[in-house]
Amino acid sequence: MEGIIKKNVVIIGDGYVGKTSILNSIKQQKFEEQIPNLYDDFEYTQTIGDKQFKVKFIDTAGQEEFAMIRAFSYKDADLFLLCFAVDDRVSFENMETKWISDLKDYSDVPIILLGTKSDLRRTNRNCINKDEIVKFQKKINALFYAECSAKTLSGIDDLKKRILKFFSKERSCTIQ
Repeated sequence: MEGIIKKNVVIIGDGYVGKTSILNSIKQQKFEEQIPNLYDDFEYTQTIGDKQFKVKFIDTAGQEEFAMIRAFSYKDADLFLLCFAVDDRVSFENMETKWISDLKDYSDVPIILLGTKSDLRRTNRNCINKDEIVKFQKKINALFYAECSAKTLSGIDDLKKRILKFFSKERSCTIQ
């Protein structure tokens, strides 16, 4: 087995879209109400084939007053997890008007588009249409679009698997 491959996934998006809850669902496999934070991270190690990965998820504050602090985490990013809440049109629109421009100096770092609070699709008819989301995903050339719910844990394991699958294939220059 080769050495440990370290990768950093930086979680970005508006405040209150559920970034911290997603991180904690990945970490603890359970939902707890969260207080928004300035910075948090979590590492886990996973072996795929003959490769061992240490993936560090870095949760950043989405509020504008923390832009300078948040930017420090960008320089070490191997992947951006660009988040919006599926029931929040403003957080969706801010991806293009705020977050993509925030990443202009990191255009070589891949992006995964992540819709949070997917459990609300069952009760809220005003959620953002998936066709509109996929159109935006293609526009920004994101690797893929995924939805998850920290509250129900739906999509959390699949997201982790897809991220690891990307990292495991990355060295061969093949992106699925």
